[in-house]
Amino acid sequence: MATIDEDLGQFERDIRQLKIEYDQYFGGGRKRPPTEIEWRIELMVKRYGERGGELKFAQRFRFNNLTKPTRSTKTFSARKCSRKKRTIPAALWRAAKPSRRNARARTRKRIRLLRFVAAPPARVH
Repeated sequence: MATIDEDLGQFERDIRQLKIEYDQYFGGGRKRPPTEIEWRIELMVKRYGERGGELKFAQRFRFNNLTKPTRSTKTFSARKCSRKKRTIPAALWRAAKPSRRNARARTRKRIRLLRFVAAPPARVH
């Protein structure tokens, strides 16, 4: 069985690896978010969160300092994941943009044509 200090060292490496893999996921290098590492980190937080009395002061201090960035990374990545799932990819948005411009130009032309047709005939003296 691993000691508490070894577990905290592994916990620190997992947090670093989680940040790296999330950057890869949001950059497009990975197809799936790093759920396995998230699961390991959550397991470690639950395990040592419940056994706070068994930790020495220095170990508890280190554990608390490691869990703070974990929480912020988790909320940030959850927001970014939800944004990624519900948004249109930038390439499609850029491709759709010119067609919207063309549609606007076509409607302006139609409006001008209707104004011209509906206008009363000019009087000739």
